[in-house]
Amino acid sequence: LYVHIPFCDGKCSYCGFYSTSYSREKAEGFLSALERELDGVAASGDAPLKTLYFGGGTPSALSAGQLNRLTGMIADRFRIAAGAEWTVEGSPNTLSEDKVGVLLDAGVNRISIGIQTFSDQALKAMGRRHTAAEAGAVIERLVSKPGLMVGCDLIAGLPGVSRGEWRKDVQTVCRLGLRHASVYGLSLEEGTRLFHEHNGGRIRLCSEDETADRLEECAEILGEAGVARYEVSNYAAAGFECAHNLAYWRGHDYYGAGPGAASRIGRARRTNTPDIEAYIQAADAPRDEETVSVEEDLQERFIYHFRLREGIDFKKFCAGRQVGAGLKAAWQGGLDSFVEEGLLTRNGDRYQTTARGMDLADAIAESFLG
Repeated sequence: LYVHIPFCDGKCSYCGFYSTSYSREKAEGFLSALERELDGVAASGDAPLKTLYFGGGTPSALSAGQLNRLTGMIADRFRIAAGAEWTVEGSPNTLSEDKVGVLLDAGVNRISIGIQTFSDQALKAMGRRHTAAEAGAVIERLVSKPGLMVGCDLIAGLPGVSRGEWRKDVQTVCRLGLRHASVYGLSLEEGTRLFHEHNGGRIRLCSEDETADRLEECAEILGEAGVARYEVSNYAAAGFECAHNLAYWRGHDYYGAGPGAASRIGRARRTNTPDIEAYIQAADAPRDEETVSVEEDLQERFIYHFRLREGIDFKKFCAGRQVGAGLKAAWQGGLDSFVEEGLLTRNGDRYQTTARGMDLADAIAESFLG
């Protein structure tokens, strides 16, 4: 289950995700609407949840009382599997001790902190509301809590962050004892402040090659610290991989709730309208829905695997998904060609993605479509 919390206490210059400014009144309306939607999700199946993820937006922008109400909704409506992973995203300036206490008491066992960089100058320029010192203090406080997995986000190629500062950012993640990091190359999203500043010639961005070099350097530094790349944008020490993200790329079904959230159950897909006002006012969450064909469903679930270092057990996938002989033969030829090109390796029935293959995961995926 993914729950989208659309609130932030400001808007970062690069952010193209759906979010809205936090107010207590609007957040209360949102939670009431979310209760209605979760009633429907819970009624659609009684299997225990294996992973839960509160993303956004900034879930920790909610007050401690609101977070308590939110976690209570989950406890009242769902069975949670033994050993389930429950993740909450937060920012350093909003992850107060009382909020963290509410989350841990509810059963949250993983927190992902939006750091992006430890450069105060760059943080201020892109509109982040925390400082490097605040980030370090929050990380140190959280990693000391028994049983809590802590990770962070970093962005490579931020304007104003030199190559040396980037190297220091990654080294700081290692020094602070974080065992998971999500690392993204900066993307220019249409409509953002960064997009307009770049188009107006007021800011210079790293080239694609420069960003790629920084991502490669990041992989080397993290790898030396035992934090290995297991997905295109994610790194973890052994046993600290994010089960929720793995479920997406292994092609599992998932529910989404909140404005802008997506669900995939069988061949049914639905995406909630990213509009907080419409979400609050509607009796049922407004959304777009579609049912994909059997072949399209198989193709999508197949190609997701190549974002993962573990790749795919081809024989097991085809048997479990009842893939027809023609499609299986076509895929087999593609897999073998990518082995020859060094993008995949083969070990028995399993095709694993090489580092270069993960860099070209989109190209691999596209080759199997159509």
